[in-house]
Amino acid sequence: MDISIVIPNYNGANYILDSIASIYDQIENKKEIIVIDNNSQDKSVVLIKEKYPDISLIINDRNLGFASAVNQGIKYSCSEYIILLNNDAFAQQNFVRHLFNCIDADRGIFSVASQMLSYSNPSIIDNAGDQLSLMGWAF
Repeated sequence: MDISIVIPNYNGANYILDSIASIYDQIENKKEIIVIDNNSQDKSVVLIKEKYPDISLIINDRNLGFASAVNQGIKYSCSEYIILLNNDAFAQQNFVRHLFNCIDADRGIFSVASQMLSYSNPSIIDNAGDQLSLMGWAF
């Protein structure tokens, strides 16, 4: 699977290690797990360096915001496919494989999304993906 995972982070010490752990064994090339840190003031950078020294960690000297961080990670990536994962999101087993199989099955697909469950109550579906029109409108 030719996949990178980009995780923007800002003060995510309470979540980031669990987020990385949830996808760590699903990616062969650990350098393609790319965390972009937006000048966190907590211990998240130290925690990432200690626990996951083999992933790619890009540290910004200021908070560039979510979109800029994601774009940095996309530019850094060497993979054909990119998964964007929030620093407080956790992937289930085979998450990467399922997304890859879906998008790789039809070259007409340019984007796929996963089902997202509520953080506080995982029995509630928060989102099951969006469709985009040719104009880029989500529905």
